[in-house]
Amino acid sequence: MATGVKMANWKDYTLGVHQIADDVWAYLQPDGSWGWNNTALLISDGESLLVDTTIDLTTTQRMLAEMRSICHLASVDSVFLTHWHVDHVHGISAPELMHSEIIASQVCADYLAKLPPAAWLAAIAGLEDDAKKQMAHLLNDQFDFSGLRYVQPTRTFERELTIEVGNKKVQAIEAKPCHTRSDTIVHIPHAGVVHMGDLVRARHHIGLQFPSMQNLMDICQKAISLNAKTYVTGHGPLMDHSDMVAAMQYLHFIQDRAKRSHDAGRSMHEAFDDLLKNLGPYSHYTGLEGLFFTTRMMYAEFSGDFQDHARKDYPAYLAMQWKLRSTLRDRYPELFRK
Repeated sequence: MATGVKMANWKDYTLGVHQIADDVWAYLQPDGSWGWNNTALLISDGESLLVDTTIDLTTTQRMLAEMRSICHLASVDSVFLTHWHVDHVHGISAPELMHSEIIASQVCADYLAKLPPAAWLAAIAGLEDDAKKQMAHLLNDQFDFSGLRYVQPTRTFERELTIEVGNKKVQAIEAKPCHTRSDTIVHIPHAGVVHMGDLVRARHHIGLQFPSMQNLMDICQKAISLNAKTYVTGHGPLMDHSDMVAAMQYLHFIQDRAKRSHDAGRSMHEAFDDLLKNLGPYSHYTGLEGLFFTTRMMYAEFSGDFQDHARKDYPAYLAMQWKLRSTLRDRYPELFRK
């Protein structure tokens, strides 16, 4: 396969519920930018499992209403959280999910306890300067955070978990730190469906936030080995098996280029510039700001520093995102041409 050529089903990337197997649906939220994530729903023998929620009560309730109408969903028995980022978890506050079992990795559950909605809202309210500007840009007055509450997961696990939903099995596989400290892929074997969380995304640069590209490649290779027909990504259009293979080719490309820079004695910033000048088939990808942090995390990995992570200083992380949004467009205008 030619690298970077085929990538995902953009034709059917429209807002709402999409049936992707006999008893599995995906809920897609274009344009897939921050806060607009995808979920998946399995209904089997009268029982249901929802993989992830959305960022607030309004969007979660809109999703559930459409699922009730199209999928004949009576109630949600279980909710599986792929990772702790707010756009995937805040929706568990919805009254409609009050009696649902909430399943998460132990690490994810710990993060939810450490940063419940009230604490997160207080943290973003206290941002200043460029960090405040970046958060305002992300939120863009699109979301309503009223009514959010802390919900403690009712079942936690480490590494792997297999559950039954009606008469169907669902397998969860936890990754080692890469996008977050704990990301989980959710495999629905009979339907050939895998929900990838935010680990990969079509035509978008990877946003590695913990120092192990190898961990990310390992979990993506595991997902490829499952030979699924459909891969639901946390953001963006649905992917198929060949898209996942292409995504692995991209990860190898980024890792190899950064390693060459590291071995040649270039600084992390020089390595990032080298990547931007030599993206080849990936020059049309969006999310260049994330590639900066991915380069930083790969350099930490190459040097054996596994204590660093991109959000260690969250205001500084946001401020750098804001700075990169303007400086990259000025320095590399060709990468922003559609």
